[in-house]
Amino acid sequence: MKNKWTDRPVSKPLDAQAGLAAMEFTVLLPLLLLLSMGVVDFGRLMYAQEMLANASREGARQGILLTTPRITLSEIQTVVQNTLMQQGYNPSVASVEANGAGGSSGADLEVKVNYPFDFWVVSKLVPGMMDSMTLSSTTVMKME
Repeated sequence: MKNKWTDRPVSKPLDAQAGLAAMEFTVLLPLLLLLSMGVVDFGRLMYAQEMLANASREGARQGILLTTPRITLSEIQTVVQNTLMQQGYNPSVASVEANGAGGSSGADLEVKVNYPFDFWVVSKLVPGMMDSMTLSSTTVMKME
């Protein structure tokens, strides 16, 4: 079919938009990649926080047991570090504090674990975002 004013053929409406999909994909791809990498980094952050809570809880659980003699601070630190190592984390960068270790029955034992967390991708792509942060978990239990 030809245009009645010119001898050129009339283009189909889809021909005019042939490159539009590629252009939209080019514009949206970086945003989609940033979003998916953000989900990966956030998932890693949540997983690390949960593993830190588990290590803190395990250290407190061992520390409150009624044993003679009571478990010391260094033994609680060893339990926490072993738990972190079993979960695939580097225990040497974790700091472990235990207030009330070796206390009497009914006293509180507080185990606090700090661990540095590094973002993989998002901090490199988003200007001004921090590269790392310190995760912390505290567990308080009563001595047996």
